[in-house]
Amino acid sequence: SCQSIQFVERGNVEVMPGLSAAEGAEGRVAKFKAANEKDTGPLGFGILPSVKTFLRDVLMTKFLTELYNKEIKAMESHGGVKAWCSVAHCAQESSSMNVAMPDMSCEYWCCYVPSKFAPLFEVKYPHWGVYSALTVYDCHGLPLASFSCRDASKLDVGKRGSRWERGGDIDGDIGVKKKGDTVVLNLMKGVDYAGPVCVLFRVYRPLSHSITPEDALPKTFFIPRKERAKFDFSTSTTSALVPVPQAERKSAFATGKRIESTFCALIQKHMKPLRDHQFGTQAFHPNSVSGLFVNANATYVICFKPRDKVGMKMKAKVPNEQDYRPYYGIMTVEYESTQTMTSRTFEQLGGWGSDIEVFVTNTKEEAIKGGYDEKLKSHHWLSLRGKTGCCGMVLRYLHYFEVSDALKERENLSKMDGSDILEERDRVEGVGRIEYF
Repeated sequence: SCQSIQFVERGNVEVMPGLSAAEGAEGRVAKFKAANEKDTGPLGFGILPSVKTFLRDVLMTKFLTELYNKEIKAMESHGGVKAWCSVAHCAQESSSMNVAMPDMSCEYWCCYVPSKFAPLFEVKYPHWGVYSALTVYDCHGLPLASFSCRDASKLDVGKRGSRWERGGDIDGDIGVKKKGDTVVLNLMKGVDYAGPVCVLFRVYRPLSHSITPEDALPKTFFIPRKERAKFDFSTSTTSALVPVPQAERKSAFATGKRIESTFCALIQKHMKPLRDHQFGTQAFHPNSVSGLFVNANATYVICFKPRDKVGMKMKAKVPNEQDYRPYYGIMTVEYESTQTMTSRTFEQLGGWGSDIEVFVTNTKEEAIKGGYDEKLKSHHWLSLRGKTGCCGMVLRYLHYFEVSDALKERENLSKMDGSDILEERDRVEGVGRIEYF
């Protein structure tokens, strides 16, 4: 999911969006104020914004702690804790938990773990998935431990008697054992943490799959928390443990819908309003990660349509296929509710390397007036679905940070501050120049 949006200082840029460096140098425009520049408050010292940020983070932590405990108590009073008891899935009419700007090709299955327990998992990462990962989050909404399909693929399974078949540790913190195509995980083995936790099983789906089958969700076990460090797969096994029962899908959707309404009310109450200079810019990178279950492999940039404009459009190229970049997609979102209205994956945009022109408006007629031609395969219309709030377009990337090219691409994305990208070396495939009409 997207991070909550705070803006960090990047310094002023001399060139206004849409103007060349020469025009800026000639002094025809005032300094451009970066869209993600830090709010320093009325006196410029940053004290008031810092206090507001602190209070918001405290409120979010209190909210998440209460949420985790409330869900755990509700299950305990109805037959016991269930695994994967709520789901975020907003790709169909019966969607749930459309909060924190989710991608519509992605789903998040939630498992709440009482503070007296630590979780163990047996997981077969979906072979058909674009990306999948198990991640544990604390009461701040920040990740404590994570293990992705890419991590699983790197285990040396083929060697009989390898350390992963015997059971081993990764950096001393995560216990791992490989049994055929199943990975057994003790994610919290060496992690120091307090309170209940929430585990997300995050899956990005291809167009061929509408939802992860119930029997493909990880098998979950709870052990006493104090025993997590001693549970070593070279001497211990999950075969003697009783799995935590799995919630029914219908129940998971219902719980997700209930959590969505509660979450939206909190977000709308505490989201910081956008400032005037954050509308009508080129793409920029928001930098806060607190409170909204950030995916460490995800990076995104965003731009917001001015209220006096009908829409926005961008001409770009879907990035070329790379092993280190499993996903690229575009979404339309509403800032106040953090809801996603429409999204398109790299598949829906024509595949890796395709030339595209994206139009974002409320109606198709408005898009046509802006130049959209539905007969052209390269043209794609993304609807705002009648939303009247601060509407934006999000470009989302997933990376595996194993090579310098992935790190460089994320670095260049994080540099984006709403100004035009002038240097060729700082440009990123998939990010084009944005026009408002």
